[in-house]
Amino acid sequence: MAAPLAHRTGPPGAARTADAVPRPLPVRGTLLGLRAVQIAAWPPAVLAVAHGLDRPGAAGAALVATGGAVLGATLTRAGHRWGYQWLATALLRRRRPVRATLAPHAAPDAGLAALRGTLLPELRIPQAGPARSKIGVIEDGGAWTVVISVACGADAIGPADLLPGALASVLHGDEITLSAVQVLVHAVHGGLGGRPRSELVRIALRVDPRTAGPGSEALRVPSFQRTLRLRARRVVEMLAAAGLEARIMDAGQARAALLADAAVDPSAERPAHQGWRYWSAGRHRHTVLWVRTWPRTGLSALQDGLAGLPAHGTVLSVTLAPAPDGTVTATALVRVITSAGHGRAEAARRAARRLARSHGARLVPLTGEHHRGMLATLPLARAIDGRVTWRHAHRAGTGPATAVRMVGGGLPLGRDGTGAPVLLPAFREAPTRIALLADARLAGVLVLRALRSGAAVGIAGGDEAAWARVARAAGSAAARLRMAPPDDPAPVEGTCPLPWLLVSGGAPAHEPPGAWCTSIEILAEGGAGPLGAHDATVVHRPAAAAVDALCRTFRLPRRMADDLRMLPPQAVALVRRGTVRVVDLSPTQDERRLLGH
Repeated sequence: MAAPLAHRTGPPGAARTADAVPRPLPVRGTLLGLRAVQIAAWPPAVLAVAHGLDRPGAAGAALVATGGAVLGATLTRAGHRWGYQWLATALLRRRRPVRATLAPHAAPDAGLAALRGTLLPELRIPQAGPARSKIGVIEDGGAWTVVISVACGADAIGPADLLPGALASVLHGDEITLSAVQVLVHAVHGGLGGRPRSELVRIALRVDPRTAGPGSEALRVPSFQRTLRLRARRVVEMLAAAGLEARIMDAGQARAALLADAAVDPSAERPAHQGWRYWSAGRHRHTVLWVRTWPRTGLSALQDGLAGLPAHGTVLSVTLAPAPDGTVTATALVRVITSAGHGRAEAARRAARRLARSHGARLVPLTGEHHRGMLATLPLARAIDGRVTWRHAHRAGTGPATAVRMVGGGLPLGRDGTGAPVLLPAFREAPTRIALLADARLAGVLVLRALRSGAAVGIAGGDEAAWARVARAAGSAAARLRMAPPDDPAPVEGTCPLPWLLVSGGAPAHEPPGAWCTSIEILAEGGAGPLGAHDATVVHRPAAAAVDALCRTFRLPRRMADDLRMLPPQAVALVRRGTVRVVDLSPTQDERRLLGH
């Protein structure tokens, strides 16, 4: 029986079995870690040194220097690379890609133009499939990729673990072998509670005609695109069976996914380029690290720790590929995204490596090859290709040690009775509507937390003096706070780097929000109002009529109704369909002042 693709998880740091940790595979063409070119170079190098020592003058010195350089380059090792590999990396390093073929295409928009000019010179994203079910197919140099967006279910409580190894069955079928399947989690940190503010989860399926199997050369492009479409549907069905929401992206969504994961800024004064220690793109620095040794505590435990790094965000990529012997290999990469500045990038890189060591893992920076790491951590299911091969693959497994954790992101609300953090379902790709059945001062606390997490906030109506106190407490973050008259239209949509929180403070509710927008409607404290259109409700000491309305709307059992009636004075409840979580707000000193404590 095939392994399940996903399951609900327990608390972070749950024990893992060491036997499930993927084991490294030897690099092809090596013996005890040595390549034939190294062994073949030693005798001539030793002879050159010996002859040079016997010959005085410039000729002898040149022989000694040449032989010594060869010995040094083939005998010294640092950062998991031999000296000659470091030399080759430096000589072959390119700051920008070079177009291999000139493919005609329509005039690109600014975002695609930036990607083509920096990372993907042959990028095209056409539509494919029947008229009623078009999907986006990413073309980048002779191969095709489709991308699936994954999210926790609308009523999901707590994180879920996604098992990449269970996708190995998708690689083969219909006489066409996919070149790779990738699971990618892009987390944007908010600096609150060690949990991601926003999270993007993708699964990418890639097919390359050159490696698709016998007879694939005779197939046409529609055959490969049909294969990708059918395999993607199979993955969506597997995810649905595990209680996760998934959809195959169309061309516009695939374009947006690439731009979001690459953090492309078309308005940047200087184009993105590669440095020796990181990839520089606009206001961000990207440092890519290869997981040389997988963590003993499990990949998801390492992922939980990454959320606490001093970084703007992180990307975790696990790519499965078929091996020549019929097995499946796995490659894991971590990309750390920081604000501009060499010091910030270095501090985050060192923190990531220390964190990995605490979990029994080892991360190796892709120094001089961060552009390849960028390509391998985009939803393209690409390998870290290059002329200098120094990384080994791992044998893929289906155990819990390989699981990737989906948190869903959100705004920290507090902690439940077990001490586990509780997130308000906000700042997600799908629009979210939340009702606040509590004093408006609680809305001020949520707005303050949203501003400090890096989100933008729009407020319509309410007590202007109260919102002014929130702005003073937010400090410089108040620049993202916009006061608007009640009839002012809400923003159409936000973005993953800059989501919106729209608060209706006693005014008519905003229109349904767009992508990356969360609306909070403050309802009268004595009643529940219309709750059916909301995804969740936050309540504090509700009246009896409000409890009855909540039970009817969210289908709550009687015991949960009792929890709502007996809420402690310092607690709130997060109500979603079929669930009630009692939450201790754990307010800071600034938040206590806003609450009037």
